[in-house]
Amino acid sequence: MAHSQLKQLKSSLREKGVIGQKNKKKGKKSGRTTLQDPNPFEVRSRPPKFESFSSRNDAAVHRPGVSRSAGEDLRRAQLLPELRRKGKAGAVFDRRLGEGEIRLSAKEKDARRYAREKRGKGVFSLEESEGEEGGLLAMSFGFAQEQEEESDDEGELLARKRPAEEVLEEQERKKSKKEVMNEVIAKSKFYKYERQKAKEEEEELREKLDRDLEEVMQLLQKVPKGEKEEEKKKEKEKERNGSMAVNPERQKLLDGMDRAEADKEYSAKMRQMAQGARAQPADRTKTVEELQSEEAERVKTLQEKRERRMRGNVSDESGDEVEDDEADEAAQFGLNRPTKPIHEDEDEFDLDEDLIASGSDISDVELTDDESAAEEADEFEEKTASYAGSCPRSHAELLAIVQYMSPEELPALVQRIRAKYQPSLAAANRELLGELAVALVDHVAYMAVHKQPLAVIEQLIRHLHSLSRTYSTEIARAFRGHLQKWAEREDGHPNAGDFAMLTAIGSIYPTSDHFHPVVTPAMTLIAKWLGLNGPETKKQQTIGAFLVAQGMSYQKLSKRYIPEAVRFTLRTLELQPSMDELTPHLANLMTMAKCWSESCAFIEIFTPFLAPLTRLPDASHERQQLEILLQQARLSRCPLELHHHRPLPIRTAVPKFEEGFNPDKHYDPDRERADAKRLQKEYKRERKGALRELKKDANFIARVQLAEKRKKDEEYHSKQRKLLAEIQEESGRQKNEYERERERQKRKQKR
Repeated sequence: MAHSQLKQLKSSLREKGVIGQKNKKKGKKSGRTTLQDPNPFEVRSRPPKFESFSSRNDAAVHRPGVSRSAGEDLRRAQLLPELRRKGKAGAVFDRRLGEGEIRLSAKEKDARRYAREKRGKGVFSLEESEGEEGGLLAMSFGFAQEQEEESDDEGELLARKRPAEEVLEEQERKKSKKEVMNEVIAKSKFYKYERQKAKEEEEELREKLDRDLEEVMQLLQKVPKGEKEEEKKKEKEKERNGSMAVNPERQKLLDGMDRAEADKEYSAKMRQMAQGARAQPADRTKTVEELQSEEAERVKTLQEKRERRMRGNVSDESGDEVEDDEADEAAQFGLNRPTKPIHEDEDEFDLDEDLIASGSDISDVELTDDESAAEEADEFEEKTASYAGSCPRSHAELLAIVQYMSPEELPALVQRIRAKYQPSLAAANRELLGELAVALVDHVAYMAVHKQPLAVIEQLIRHLHSLSRTYSTEIARAFRGHLQKWAEREDGHPNAGDFAMLTAIGSIYPTSDHFHPVVTPAMTLIAKWLGLNGPETKKQQTIGAFLVAQGMSYQKLSKRYIPEAVRFTLRTLELQPSMDELTPHLANLMTMAKCWSESCAFIEIFTPFLAPLTRLPDASHERQQLEILLQQARLSRCPLELHHHRPLPIRTAVPKFEEGFNPDKHYDPDRERADAKRLQKEYKRERKGALRELKKDANFIARVQLAEKRKKDEEYHSKQRKLLAEIQEESGRQKNEYERERERQKRKQKR
């Protein structure tokens, strides 16, 4: 059994004669040998766990003390000076070559400095043979004379040559920036020379063709040369004597103007034409496919904007501002195509005399006789000429103008006023048309209350739609004012004017927006009335049917759920009204079913409608359609269940044996994955090493700072002790002097 380390140390010391019986002759030698014995605790080694043929025989022996002391010395040489220099200014830094590398000796530093000094002087040495890289390139590309003429300094550098052995060394080493630039300049000059040479050859060929062109043309036309010259002379005489004037520049050239000066003027004019606006390239004509793709992209952009507004993602754009950019997007997507012929939109009229003389007719009767149409236009102009003199600025002024004419003539009058007071004609017209738009909003409600033709109201709404693009704020405030009056009404019931306002709002503004300053209050009032009122009377049933239809038209695109509309329609069907009263509610029911058919709560919403529809014999068709939709909704619902996975067989594979298997080697067939793992492993190793070194640096700095602090504290305490000792010594001396003086005085008194 092996003894402990302490017993082994004692026995070693006893054998060397350090302890026990000492031998004076061999004491010094044994002491030296004992001190030179290595400390077994400074060596760290571990035998292999398992014996294998592929393992290395030599056991790894680590000496942590040696590496620790080496790291400590390295930190004292590099980190400690930086720590001492931290926060100080005005220091002198030695930036000579080799001073930053502590592993270099003084002789190696001097050798490097001497080599760099000789290399710098050798660049401008005139004793070397001529022709360096520039000269070789000049000989290879054949333009040495051009380089000599360019500049003396550059020519000297390019014309030098090195011996053959130095050229081989130069090819092996990396080229400097100056050498690369010289080579690039040489190549560019060579290519420029080649292009110039090719251009000159083309010019010579072109001049030769020009000289022979006249003879070739004469041969082609079979006209003798003499007759051709005589015809040219006659034409020149006719031009000089005739009424047609010759271009003065051409006349100067014909009269013997200098050829060089003429070419100079020609070049100047060509340059002026090239810089002109007409010389800029215009947009090419696009093909039908490109136009279709652009239109599809525009429609897609509009749809994305509408969906963002519907979700409420657009916070910096209000509904009316977005509507300015997207004019009647429902019409652009083909969602509100009319089934009956409509009249020409007032937005597309031209402000000229023909428009003002033609007017606008809203009747559906088509006039085939041109004379009758002209007579009616003249008659209308005579009627409206006195009323188009001033723009009405309020509803009262508008009523004063239209009280003497039929309602069918009002849209044409509005169109004439808009044409006369166009904002581009005067600055004040913008304010006038804004006040006209507010008056038209009030007049639409007025016409609905007084039961005037709906076709005229529709025409005025189209005018408001056109004006809302420019006067969105004024029209929106007018609509909100009418909605406010409805909300403040005592009974809370809407009138015909409110119905017209709701219809106009749905036609003018985008109702699918998440929030809109006009549509949102209108939808709130609709839901409020439907929620607070029931179908007790026929009047309430009629009002509710209209409000439900209007609310569903608002939600045609966004498809938001309106619980008040479902409640009101269900309660109306449960009362079992007559067929005339039942028809609009059934239409509203089918509209709601089609609108919310994709809703996840479709079954819960529309199942209660089956019972009242069963009791109504006239609603069998609607009940069948609703049952079909409910059946489809039930089929779309699937109960929660686990995934149905196909059973996978247990993977079996014949084991692969590597004959020369090495546990240190990776056998991943995927090279990218193997490289990634290797890189990741190297990164982890380097990261751990860096963290370990940083911790050692931090510990070293902490030890140094602690030692400095202790040293300062020791100096401070020693100085303090010295001062206290001096003070105590002085106080003792003074005390002794005082005592002696006191004794002296006592002795004098006794005498």
